Amino acid sequence: MKKTISAALLALSMTPALLLAQGPPPPGEGPGPEQGPGGHGFTIRIAPPPPPRERPGPPPGQGYVWVAGYQHWDGRGYGWVPGHYERPPRPHAAWVPHHWQHRHGAWVMVEGHWR
Repeated sequence: MKKTISAALLALSMTPALLLAQGPPPPGEGPGPEQGPGGHGFTIRIAPPPPPRERPGPPPGQGYVWVAGYQHWDGRGYGWVPGHYERPPRPHAAWVPHHWQHRHGAWVMVEGHWR
């Protein structure tokens, strides 16, 4: 039993070194060093596709705001995250949508937030 636990601990301790030895992902296939505002987001080299047209239904109640969907990068490709209704965290708050910015030859996801 002790040998099994020791072997497992040794394997876990080597995992970070193995990950570092693999090096960074190829361009366009993963996160990059550039960050969006506040350190959020990541960069890729493949432009996002145009968003599909969303047709929000009526809000579920008074005071709800439509939060538009966005293209999400999962490390292999883009996928659509549909929009939804949300209540603002405080009166007169405005939603700033998720969006992609082209910076220095890469695409950076800027996460949506309340302003």
